[in-house]
Amino acid sequence: MDQVSPRSRWAATDPSAPDEPAFRESDSTRVAPHVFTPKKNRIDPGLARRVECLRERVGAAEDSRSPDEIRAVLAELNLFILEFVPTMGADLGKSLIGTDVLRWAIILETKLPECNWFRVALTSTMHAGAYAHAVTQFWQNDETQMPLRAANQLVFEIGAYANHRCSMPAFAPLLLENVSGSLYLATQVMTAIRAVDPDPHNLIALAQEKQRWGAGLETEEFWDHGDRDTRMINRRLEEFRARQVKLVEAAPAHRITLEADVRHCVTELAAARSGRDIVYLVATPLGGVAFRTFGDTTRLGRTVSIDLPRFTSGRVRGWQAGIGELYRRRESEGLGAAALHDQLTEILTEIGETSLAIVRVQWPDLPAFALAPVGAVAALPLGGALVDDLPAQMRFDMTVIPNASIFLSATLHPEAKSREAVVAVDPSSGDDYLPEVEPEGEAIAAVHRTRALNLRTKGAVPQPNDGPQPNDGPQQNDGRRPEHERLADDEQARIRSMPPSRQHEIIDDLALHPAPPHLDGGILDSIERAAIVHLACHGVLVEDPVFNSVLLLGDEPVSLSEFLIRPVAPGGVVVLSACCVGGAVAGLPNELLGFPAVFLSAGARTVIASAIPVIDSPATIALLADLHRGLAAGEAGHVALRSAITASYGRGDRSFIWAGFTAFGA
Repeated sequence: MDQVSPRSRWAATDPSAPDEPAFRESDSTRVAPHVFTPKKNRIDPGLARRVECLRERVGAAEDSRSPDEIRAVLAELNLFILEFVPTMGADLGKSLIGTDVLRWAIILETKLPECNWFRVALTSTMHAGAYAHAVTQFWQNDETQMPLRAANQLVFEIGAYANHRCSMPAFAPLLLENVSGSLYLATQVMTAIRAVDPDPHNLIALAQEKQRWGAGLETEEFWDHGDRDTRMINRRLEEFRARQVKLVEAAPAHRITLEADVRHCVTELAAARSGRDIVYLVATPLGGVAFRTFGDTTRLGRTVSIDLPRFTSGRVRGWQAGIGELYRRRESEGLGAAALHDQLTEILTEIGETSLAIVRVQWPDLPAFALAPVGAVAALPLGGALVDDLPAQMRFDMTVIPNASIFLSATLHPEAKSREAVVAVDPSSGDDYLPEVEPEGEAIAAVHRTRALNLRTKGAVPQPNDGPQPNDGPQQNDGRRPEHERLADDEQARIRSMPPSRQHEIIDDLALHPAPPHLDGGILDSIERAAIVHLACHGVLVEDPVFNSVLLLGDEPVSLSEFLIRPVAPGGVVVLSACCVGGAVAGLPNELLGFPAVFLSAGARTVIASAIPVIDSPATIALLADLHRGLAAGEAGHVALRSAITASYGRGDRSFIWAGFTAFGA
């Protein structure tokens, strides 16, 4: 029996995969009161009573099996929407009501056998506007917005599905990008500003200039709302997006990310700049959809879609639970390597057959593309999904992206010309000891002709280096602080001297999420300077609070939140050899939270990580060494990984070796 062990004490997940109704109760009325009730005192009492009455009727209709009752309540809801939505404006209380009633209308409409998908699509667009008004008025980490996000998570996916059903696929990227990854936007903008001028004294001035500019920017109307020809509406939106992309391309470098967001053309711009098509993968209770936005400038702004009928959200949850159960049995019951391989391969085959295999058949002309999984789909090992018996990353020239906004941020940085590398490992100790981590670090360091730092032992942090370190002795310290540290402290002092309201505004704008300080910043400093980073250790991706997810490196674990306030080397490649840190969590709905998204937002061009447990074995070392030989030779991250997976697959390595590792970003 092969000796394999996953690199995490937390590899097991809930093995249960309950049967899924079309919609869960928490998708509509059961969650809404937690959002609505605290805001009642901000609206007219008569309006509050009317909405409360509607909520009760919607709840009864959801429990009813009578289409006539659903139609009656839906008619009353639609009448209220016609009266109320034009009066919402930017008022927070009314926006919260709007998200409630529009969501109820969408869910009830999809319960009818004669569902009007055009009405669902229009209602979803209105819902997105109300939701955007509400969310932007919350503090970024304010827990009061969590029920709002949870209640509305499904609506955006259903809205995208509806646009597919009524031949308006161009609306889908707008819906999906409008709410996905917004916590990272400030980090992406600040990363772009640092690339232009890294002087801390200028960051606030540039941020203020960006705010003044953004407040004055308006976009043109593109659609006569009386038009009912869906194909004409779709064509007009595509033409509008193409015009917006050309306007953004003329913007200063530090404003591109923000301007693309404001002009609602992030997907089209990211596709055009990268030369890659962007493919969104959406799973709903009603079925799945793939949306393709072209990167070819001759088809700028164009989006098409195809059905994935068996790619449902229920199946997605079942695959996630099945993978978690396999690794739980491996740890607790001694499931053999052969059985693990066979059962994991079966799941990977199902994922591929219901999604990417259909994409390959329907779009045979699909060139290099970036795959954007939406919602729970992001937690699947899509790079290892089997498409006609080959891993997807062998079958396609592909990367995976958290969303188009983060992909755009990654494309703003050219590939780093330097091949400087830092390799850090922590094999842990006791029952959590990983015997192959130290050999892995030595093998990777040998490729780059440098030393691996074992953070489980005492020693100096290595500097990124193209060659061997000639001097292992202690470094002299003349007592003077580095200039960048002094400037950073000066800037913090200046912020603290401002009025509290202005401090709050600045912290929100710069995405300075609370993060415990890393007492020895040496490894973080090395990561900030190295063009190639390899970290091998235990990883913990937690649901609540997600920003406390960590890489267990030494006595002071590195928190995910630290990289929201610290840049990494622009255009660099980060390799995370740790369990499950390539996945995303659902703790904050509508946000694709995880290490790849954070590192890409902070300046990396490519992040290579695994969405499933990493097996501590010589075969894993061989795959990663092949990957780094490609990186050292100047290959792009996704190209080097594709070659390494091809070699691993060709050697006959089992699926649990190569299935998890995925190239995220550009």
